[in-house]
Amino acid sequence: MAHQDGASLLANLLRRSHLMSPADLPAMVKEEARGLGLEDVIIYVTDYSQERLVPLPSSPTPMTSEPASTQAVAIEGSLPGRSFTRLQVVETDLNDRPRTFVPLLAGLERLGVLEVAGAEARRSPQTVRDLASLVAQLLISKGLHSDYLECARRLEPMSLAAEMQWALLPPLTFGSSRVIISGLLEPCYEVGGDAFDYALDAGQAAVGIFDAMGHGVEASLLSSLGVGAYRNSRRIGLDLRDTYTEVDRVLSRHRGGEAFSTGILGQLDLATGRFTWVCAGHLPPLLLRGGRVVKSLESDPGLPFGLGGEAPAPSEQALEPGDRLLLITDGVVEARSRDGELFGEARLIELVRKATASGYSAAEVMRRLKLEILSHQEGHLSDDATILSVEWRSPDTDGDVL
Repeated sequence: MAHQDGASLLANLLRRSHLMSPADLPAMVKEEARGLGLEDVIIYVTDYSQERLVPLPSSPTPMTSEPASTQAVAIEGSLPGRSFTRLQVVETDLNDRPRTFVPLLAGLERLGVLEVAGAEARRSPQTVRDLASLVAQLLISKGLHSDYLECARRLEPMSLAAEMQWALLPPLTFGSSRVIISGLLEPCYEVGGDAFDYALDAGQAAVGIFDAMGHGVEASLLSSLGVGAYRNSRRIGLDLRDTYTEVDRVLSRHRGGEAFSTGILGQLDLATGRFTWVCAGHLPPLLLRGGRVVKSLESDPGLPFGLGGEAPAPSEQALEPGDRLLLITDGVVEARSRDGELFGEARLIELVRKATASGYSAAEVMRRLKLEILSHQEGHLSDDATILSVEWRSPDTDGDVL
């Protein structure tokens, strides 16, 4: 069979994708790639815990069938895992057959890994990378209209509260030439009251983190109201003080002042690096420079949202290129081991420093923090643990991902 060129492969796949169901994606990618001499194409998606990579079946299967998760590959210690964690193309020979692993990226959001067998992948490396980019975009667009990919990512049952929270969240990682934002949310299958949000618009990045009181569905409802009020306030052009007042008003009406959420709402000017924020009874942001804590950004804390407090005056901090802000909930630093030892702020900062110094991406730094927090509590968190990392970048920072 005559091989098509890389451009034709991508054009054909894009053309056919318009009427493709999500479950048809693996087979269609495999079929089109075969025309270029690419063999045994496997699409792996990361599970919610970001501990395993799940291969999507190459033929559509009913949702009641045995899930592909039975063949999930551990991220730690595996070749596809190395590609995922290092954002690198990994090449190897297995049983005398060349294999190539390429990260599936939507911007800086890591969706999984594409595995391709055959020597042609070595001869056409850019085509394989372009194929991985297109597959990632199709996973995003097709995943909006189906439970197929959503169910593939779940290796455990998800609580209703967690279902609500994940539907509320933006992607865990987003990046531009001036800012990289990355978050973690644990326990991923049981989380209830923690949430975060962000948006990039006209020269500024808006970020918010919320820690609603309680657990389960009621806490999820409270944080959903908080995030919804925050987004609505942003989109109608309210400043930080008025946004604080509106979020507080919405939460107060929900439970008549008997329920609350702590939080931080901030804005980062992408041209100047000026960070402005208001605090609603929440832990202060941590400012890291060169991998070390420069300061804790103390401010007028104000009352938590929902208690009818007066909006505090916004505080400001000038950032330098490469500075990173960490917005955390108390479930991170107050996580206790079996013998009562706190996870603590010092441990958190040291882990961030080591992972960053090792060259890991912001998303991988968050993933490794998550693993350490879970390990500290032997896999069972007593409270939600959420971190939002915001890094301001120099305009001349290298923008290449792969």
